[in-house]
Amino acid sequence: MLYRHKIKEGEIKQIRPQDVRQEPLPLPEGFEWCNFDVKSDEEVKEICDFLEDHYVEDELGNFKVLYSAEKFRWAV
Repeated sequence: MLYRHKIKEGEIKQIRPQDVRQEPLPLPEGFEWCNFDVKSDEEVKEICDFLEDHYVEDELGNFKVLYSAEKFRWAV
């Protein structure tokens, strides 16, 4: 398999909880941070649909990731 970028492997960086930023990073204009209910089928479906429509795995947009509600809930 051919990769454009070399992936650096090694130890996972350890971060202490007190060093995690408390304020969210700023988002581009027109976007906002929000909370969602992972138990809400409607909200989870909306997020999964958004990811399917807008998230691709490679730079050419050839490989889309499809999240089921179960997989998304597991991941978050």
